[in-house]
Amino acid sequence: MKTIVFIETNKSGSSREALIAAENLGYYIVLLTKNEKHISQREQFVEVHFMIKVRSHTEEFLTVEIKKLQRRGCMIEAVVSFIDSYVSIASLLHNQFSFNSINVNSIKVMENKLLTREYLQNTRFSVPYSPIDNLDSWLKENPKEDRKWPIFLKSPVSTGSKDVVKIHNLGMLRKEYDSLKKKVKQKTLFVEPFIKGPQYLVEAVIFKGNVSCVAVFKQDILTKPRNIIIGYSHVVNLQTKFMQQLVQATEEIVDIFGLENGALHLEIRYSNNKWNLIEINPRISGGAMNQMVLASTGINLVKETLKIFLEQSPDLKIEKRRYVYTRYKVVDEEGVLEKITGKTKASKMKGVYEVYVKPKKGTVLRLPYSMGNRYAYVIAIGNSEQEAKQRALEAINTIQFHIKKQ
Repeated sequence: MKTIVFIETNKSGSSREALIAAENLGYYIVLLTKNEKHISQREQFVEVHFMIKVRSHTEEFLTVEIKKLQRRGCMIEAVVSFIDSYVSIASLLHNQFSFNSINVNSIKVMENKLLTREYLQNTRFSVPYSPIDNLDSWLKENPKEDRKWPIFLKSPVSTGSKDVVKIHNLGMLRKEYDSLKKKVKQKTLFVEPFIKGPQYLVEAVIFKGNVSCVAVFKQDILTKPRNIIIGYSHVVNLQTKFMQQLVQATEEIVDIFGLENGALHLEIRYSNNKWNLIEINPRISGGAMNQMVLASTGINLVKETLKIFLEQSPDLKIEKRRYVYTRYKVVDEEGVLEKITGKTKASKMKGVYEVYVKPKKGTVLRLPYSMGNRYAYVIAIGNSEQEAKQRALEAINTIQFHIKKQ
C-alpha cells in the first residue's frame, strides 16, 4: 500500500484538509497522534485509514512506529505534518523513509523565532532584536534612554500569537517577562521593536529550488488585548512594482534559508522603505488558509504541497485571481456559549463562499489573546476588494454568540 504518514492534525483547517487531499490522491492514510479527542472521535476521521495513538513525538519512538507500518506492508511515500512544532520531525523522518529529501536544518531554524532573527541579522530583511536571559542584567545593559516603547516580548517557540506580548512600559515588561518565562519554560526570551506599516502574508511553495508565490494577503490586525490577525484581503494584482518587490523579497528569503522543496508562509511588513520579516513558518498557514487560497486562485494548496513531498510537480496554474476577503470573529466578553444564531443566514448571503463556526454549546469562550481565540470566519468573494470585504463583514456580523458570563 502506498502510504502517507501524518504526524498530528487539527480537527479542521489546513491540516485536516491535507488528510482529505491525501486520500483523494489515492494513498493509504496513517495518522500518528497523541490527541485523546481524536482517538475517542475516531469515527469522525473517515479519510484516515489507520490511526495510531502515540505517547511521544521523539525521532526514536516515531521511527519504531513507522517501521511497524512497513512490516504491515505499507510503502512509505511521505511523512508530513501541517502542524506547528512537528514539521521538522516529520521532515527528518520523511528523509529517512522516502526517496526525496527536505532541508531539515532550514525548517528547524524557521520553527524558532530567535534562530530566525539570528539567521537574518545581516540581511536587508532583518529586524532589530535583543535576547533576554536575565531581565535585570538586560535592563542594566540597555539604559532607560535607549528604550523605545512599545516593544514586543516573544518566546522563541511561540505559535499562533500565543506567546507574543506588546509591551508599553517597564512595569508591564517586568510583569509579562515573569509570566511568560514561567509559562513557556524557555531560558531565553527576546524583544524587538514595534514596526509600523502594512503587513502582508505570503503563501509560497518551493519545488526543486523554484519558488512560487501562490497567494498574497494584506492583513487586518486587532491590537487589543493582543495583536491578532482578524482579516485577510487577497491581493489580486501581483504585477505592480510594490508587489513585485514583495515577490522578490520572498524569493530572496527562501534562498537565504536554503529550502529546496516544501511550503512556507511568511508575514512581512513594509516600513521605512524596506521589507521587514516579522516571522516565517515552514508550512501553509492554518485555519481557513487553504480555503482562502482555493477561493482566490483555484489552487488546493495542501494538495499541491503533498505532491511536492511525493516528488511530483505541483500544478500551480492560476487562470484568474479573484477578490476575496476573510473575516474572523472574536468575542469582547468571556463566558460559556449558550447558543449560536445567524450561521445559516450568513451562509446564504450574496458572495459568501464559506462560513465556519468552531465552538459548540457549552464551550468557554475567551478574549482574543491568541489566534486560537478566533471562533468563526466568513470567506466572501466580490467584484472588488471593497465589495468582498463588505460582504464578509455583513455576514460575520450576522453570526452571534450568546454567552453566559462566568
